[in-house]
Amino acid sequence: MFAVLQVLITCTPGSTEPIVLFVMKDQSDTASLNPTRLQIAAQLAVEQHMRETGSSRAVARHHFLTYTGPEENGVQRARDFLRNNTGVVALVGDINSTGTRLLASLASELEIPHVSFFATDESIFPENPWTFSYRERISHETESLIELVQEHARLDRPLLIVNDLQNLVTRWEAFSTQLGEASIHDVAVLEVPRERFDFTEDIERITQGEFNTDGIVSFLTADQTEHLLQQLARADLELPVVLSGVLLDYENLRELSGHDFDVYTFAFEHTLGLLSGTDAYLNDFARRYRLATGIRRIDSLGPWIFDGMLLLHTCIEMEQTCDGLRDALLALDERRMVGPIRFDSTGALAERTFQLVQLDNGRLRTLEGDS
Repeated sequence: MFAVLQVLITCTPGSTEPIVLFVMKDQSDTASLNPTRLQIAAQLAVEQHMRETGSSRAVARHHFLTYTGPEENGVQRARDFLRNNTGVVALVGDINSTGTRLLASLASELEIPHVSFFATDESIFPENPWTFSYRERISHETESLIELVQEHARLDRPLLIVNDLQNLVTRWEAFSTQLGEASIHDVAVLEVPRERFDFTEDIERITQGEFNTDGIVSFLTADQTEHLLQQLARADLELPVVLSGVLLDYENLRELSGHDFDVYTFAFEHTLGLLSGTDAYLNDFARRYRLATGIRRIDSLGPWIFDGMLLLHTCIEMEQTCDGLRDALLALDERRMVGPIRFDSTGALAERTFQLVQLDNGRLRTLEGDS
């Protein structure tokens, strides 16, 4: 698959045809940030665009720069490539916030539209007017969790169960700050190692009243979350649980149906669509993505990359200059596979693309408009 993909969509050096340049730090040994998945989702988007337009070839070609070492290496390689290839109309990358900030600065300097699928640091975008974030914002996640805590689970004394994984630390610290601003000050934090899945002692401490809490808010990995819920169910601990939905995929939500206590979370629209099985377009993408990756689970970023790259190719077909492409992205206001897509003045998504949900008698139901 990988070799075929390279032959099909990698541009010829020195080409003047429209090029989308991908810059990615090599993390091929990290399942959640495997650059090959980005390439696969991007390739599926190219195929989908050709299918929808009836074209026998892509309007723009992809070129992938994968680097090792410091993020500055990736930006330097990108600069060298841009110096010799005048056809680049868009940049994509990096796969972390550090590299994305450097690439965003390069995009602003050279006035080339830049799309980020991975960066979570929202401060990158106001500083770089040529950069767009095609992923859900942490601030949207935080606002949604506050809404779940205040208006649905109705917690006054939440216990945060967290680990030290950096992307989760960023989220639970932001959430904790927002709790204080929402006048919820009686907050306890229980930190557990990211590799631990036995929560027996922690649940016993809760049961014995060590924490004066009326509900749990979990910031754990997907695997830890699954174990925590199973162990809470066995302990008959009648406390509502609010889950940070960032790591919940289709299979996680489906497995939640085995629990009958109060669970609140949020889920992407496309995740709920996969769960219902009623969206033929979404199901077709999922089938092709699973075949291409060889993995049963639909990871959280695959649909975003597919949807965003399909959109990018549609815009490039209309506007093949950097200025025109940037204007087209700024003018977007439409509902796509991942939800409502409109960029605010900073280049970040203006609206959240997920729904609040509750596990009610073993079934998931949406909470939009129920507060």
